[in-house]
Amino acid sequence: MANDKADTSPQHGSPSKWTPFGEKLRAIRREKGVLLIDMAQKAGVSPGFLSLMETGKKPIPERIIPAIAAGFDLGPKKTAELHEAARLSAKDYKIHLGPTANQFDRKVALALQTGFAKMTTKKKAKILKLLEEV
Repeated sequence: MANDKADTSPQHGSPSKWTPFGEKLRAIRREKGVLLIDMAQKAGVSPGFLSLMETGKKPIPERIIPAIAAGFDLGPKKTAELHEAARLSAKDYKIHLGPTANQFDRKVALALQTGFAKMTTKKKAKILKLLEEV
């Protein structure tokens, strides 16, 4: 079977056709032996809409994950993985500064928001490493 996805490693920077959520849905379909049309029916959406969610062209409605989890009898671990994949597939993220945020915190958050798209993969990797140490 041919590989359906592009290399998404940071070194290559080439986008995958599917989001992490789409990859997870595809894995569930393969594991359960069902087609996209079957999964869409159990999720209560059209096959086209499900496909657009997989590729990040449509947002993932909150009701989709519980419907898929129930429809395919996913356990808590697989359901949690699906939620995480949906979070990783989001196009926008919010930084919750919290009640103790000061002017410096806001400046850092704004710099991340405005500069992120212009950052190199190498700089993003450095930031990730710093944040993972926290």
